[in-house]
Amino acid sequence: MQKKAKTIFVLGIVLGGVLLLSLVSVGYFVVRSRTHVKLYQEAMAAWEVQDIARARSLFLQVLKHDANNEIATVKLAEIAESEGDWYSAANYRHQARKLNELNDDYAESYLHAIRMGRFFGLISGYLKNLKRERTLEEQAMYHYCQLMIYKDRKSADEWLSLLKEKPEIGDTPYGKLIKVMFFSREETIGNIFASLDELSTSKDYPFVQEVLITRAQVERILKRAEEEEKIFKTAQEGNYFTVTPLLGGMYTHYGWFDKAADTMLPYLKRFYQASLAMNIGEFMIFSEKYDQLDTLLEEVNSHKDRKSILAGYYIDALKAFHDNDFQRLSTAMEVIGQGDVNTPLAALMRLAVDIQNNDIKRLEVDYTAFQHMPKFLDLHERANALVLLFLEGRLQAGEPLDNLAGLVTLASNDKAGIHSDTLKNAELVSKIQKGILTEAELEKILQSYDNEAGGLAAAVSFYYFKKNYTKVLEMFDRLRKLSENIPLYTTHQVIDSLIRLGRQEEALPSFRMLLTDYPDAENIRAFWRYAVLYHDREAFHFLAALPETLGTRLSAVTDEAGQKHLQAQIAYAKSYVPFCEVAVLFQDGNTKEAVATLQSLETDNEDLFFYKADKFRVSEHLEEALSTFRRISPRYVDYTYVLINISEILCDLERLDEALRVASAMWKQYPDGPDVLNCYASVLRKKNLWEEVLDCVVPAQVSREGNEVLFDTWVWAISARIEKNFGLNRLDLVEDDIRTLLRFDRDNQHAKDFLKRLDERQKQLDADKKE
Repeated sequence: MQKKAKTIFVLGIVLGGVLLLSLVSVGYFVVRSRTHVKLYQEAMAAWEVQDIARARSLFLQVLKHDANNEIATVKLAEIAESEGDWYSAANYRHQARKLNELNDDYAESYLHAIRMGRFFGLISGYLKNLKRERTLEEQAMYHYCQLMIYKDRKSADEWLSLLKEKPEIGDTPYGKLIKVMFFSREETIGNIFASLDELSTSKDYPFVQEVLITRAQVERILKRAEEEEKIFKTAQEGNYFTVTPLLGGMYTHYGWFDKAADTMLPYLKRFYQASLAMNIGEFMIFSEKYDQLDTLLEEVNSHKDRKSILAGYYIDALKAFHDNDFQRLSTAMEVIGQGDVNTPLAALMRLAVDIQNNDIKRLEVDYTAFQHMPKFLDLHERANALVLLFLEGRLQAGEPLDNLAGLVTLASNDKAGIHSDTLKNAELVSKIQKGILTEAELEKILQSYDNEAGGLAAAVSFYYFKKNYTKVLEMFDRLRKLSENIPLYTTHQVIDSLIRLGRQEEALPSFRMLLTDYPDAENIRAFWRYAVLYHDREAFHFLAALPETLGTRLSAVTDEAGQKHLQAQIAYAKSYVPFCEVAVLFQDGNTKEAVATLQSLETDNEDLFFYKADKFRVSEHLEEALSTFRRISPRYVDYTYVLINISEILCDLERLDEALRVASAMWKQYPDGPDVLNCYASVLRKKNLWEEVLDCVVPAQVSREGNEVLFDTWVWAISARIEKNFGLNRLDLVEDDIRTLLRFDRDNQHAKDFLKRLDERQKQLDADKKE
């Protein structure tokens, strides 16, 4: 009995708990339901007083808690329609249709939204489904579907085929509109406009919109841009969402990029799309509205999706391109990648990055892709000019023609491409590099140039590569009398010739004049390198004063683009000023102050980075030198010397294993570089790895005159092998190595000593045999 009572007691507790939970659950759902009801009531109240922003926010909260709330969905559709946001309206109308398929008003509203938005794919899909479900009473809608499909994707012949199958559709409004579109060439302009005027009296606004757009297209055929603009603006007043992009497209077609930017920027703020933001950025560049790029970038950065992040990088790339900041441009374009943005302007910027990085293979790929793009404004002309300058510069700098053959072919195949003199320069440089051009042959080639000045510029290059620097100056004097337009690479060759002839006092004024006239990054960098190489105190002072010198010109530059370009050059020149001051401190013997100043300086300029690291090294701050060298980008034009320095510093720090890893990887990447080989062999010597030295250094690569350090390393390695073979009594191998040494250095004392030892060993062996 007691056990039974206990059981009943337990059951009572359990049932009580269940009942309590049930009551709690009911209470929870009652409260939750009340909360939803309150949200819904507040949303409807906001809608009634047309507080649209609050109504939208509250209806969205209602849907968040109840995704199937039909009225909230419909109200959000109505709000989107009131704002002309047909994309959102279509989405909400579609959702409402799924919630209540029997409501014909939802179906008609959905169709109205996708027609107003001109969502051709949705229209086609909707009508096909509708046709499967029931007979279409409104044949005009089927015709509209065909209009959208055939207008953009099919030919007039296919429309004729449909017309034969269903001739009755030719008399519907859409059928008549299609006839205007496809048969306009057979009609007079007067009849076309009369037909369009008649069709525009329709009460169906989406149809009238199509009539207006068709009329605008006829005006384009007639090349009446102002009339076309008026028609689009009329259509825009009634349907901002749909027509504004068409108006922007019209402005783009005519190259009116200032109007395109002004039209599309407000549209972007209402109906944001990352791809549109990138287009607007290009409009701003083409119309020189550079000051608006920051506003555009701010709008894009307020969105955090992947496409917006890419758009932000692209707009930053446009700014960098305008500012001639190729380091920033390179970084941005690297993030964007090839597939994300593929407009002609993006392709042009990729060419600029390739040229900046001296990446010939990449340039060939991108230049090929660019030539297959539709010609856009003067971008093809600018691209060809960029490639032309790059080719000329590389040819004159001694780049083997074989490396440039692909680019030369691409450029010469383009109708607006490479100039004939450049092709002749390519041929000339190729023969110079191969050492097969005589002065008599040069004269014949010069006579074939389009003008005498071009031929003399080529002659300067010829003698420069021949290292006949006196003749370089002679040809230059003749060239200067004929033309004031001296190519920059010719000026550089003349300056270098003066320096090599020990006439720095003449070279410096020419260099200073060049820098004053053309203060671009390349010339500033070349002048800095000259100053560092020759420890030219006067050059450092001149470069430090250059920003102020250039600043005096600003007031004389009237156009905004010119001012910004000069300001960018001044900013770049300023980055060298503190390093010029450090260089003078080192020359004055103030090493401690110079190092302390260097430690406080930051820069993203690779040349200045290299200088900073090098000065840390020579002042025996090895750890700082090592960390600074390691921060230099692998894209740096002289990166092999960065690796050489890193390897040598690691040797100085007795970290030979690390030094060997750096040197070995560098040698595998640049096996033909004599300085690289020298570094690698030196580390192997420090590690006492003579066999590895002999594996990588062949006798033909060394001579005491060409590279004494490498020659000594090779002699050390072959001497080690001789010693080993002496110990093993392999005297025939010893003799071979001694003769190799003597062949490459007849007076080599090591070889003579070994030869003496070999004779003594041979005599000893002969004596042993007699005994």
